[in-house]
Amino acid sequence: MRDRLLVATARRGGVSLVAVSLATLVLAGAQVVVPAVLGRALDAVTGHAPRTWLVWAVALVVLVGAGDALGELADGAAVARSTAWLRRGLLRRILGLGTARSLRFGAGELASRLSGNADGAGRVAPDVVRFCAGLVSAVGAWIAGERAFTI
Repeated sequence: MRDRLLVATARRGGVSLVAVSLATLVLAGAQVVVPAVLGRALDAVTGHAPRTWLVWAVALVVLVGAGDALGELADGAAVARSTAWLRRGLLRRILGLGTARSLRFGAGELASRLSGNADGAGRVAPDVVRFCAGLVSAVGAWIAGERAFTI
């Protein structure tokens, strides 16, 4: 039951969850190439590479900043939507129990579940997206490192 509820909660992220996914994947890709681009930009400063690498470095830093800001904004929206859906459903069930059956819960237990626990469950989908992006970033860095040592 709990796993189905978590999956249903994660699906409520909507368009914001898609934005979190895109922003996180763009950031993961950008973070893999940042060292190489910054290295070339440093070479451009010393005169050993074309000056266009400086432009690429600035563009990459702007992309990382904008992607991070968009990701955080979309993350908050996805968590808010998921948590609100979960809280509404939980409150509907609590109120449907009636007074006599709701007395079996301890004082503050239902309030704790509505406030803190629902927020934690609402973060499931963005956390899974960030975990997957972390794997993509790690594998990408490993591949880039392997290629750098074989060239």
